Amino acid sequence: MRRACALLLRLYPAEYRELFQGEMLALIEELSVERRARGRAAFFWFSLRELAGLLCGGGSEWTAKCGRSRRYLESVPSGEERLAFLIRRMEYAIAHHEFAKARYYAEEERREREQLQERCN
Repeated sequence: MRRACALLLRLYPAEYRELFQGEMLALIEELSVERRARGRAAFFWFSLRELAGLLCGGGSEWTAKCGRSRRYLESVPSGEERLAFLIRRMEYAIAHHEFAKARYYAEEERREREQLQERCN
């Protein structure tokens, strides 16, 4: 499932992939494990919905980019807003004993801080 999703994410614009690919793949992987535990039918329908969603999403993102190429992803939060978002997600994950998610968000926060520092230098 992960390979299929990674392949379909290549249909998205590069800017979109750079911002969201890691988080999307991590979430899909986590949900895949959960759906597999529920049985083959649940995993099949989950996989079908996710793959179809990725296909449609890629087309939607290209349409958005072509329609407003100069302002594409303009609504993506600034670095500080993204840091605050990641910290909130990490706190929520810790509060709900989802430690794998918490580690993921901690790593994303670290990367975001590094990127902000690079931009400032």
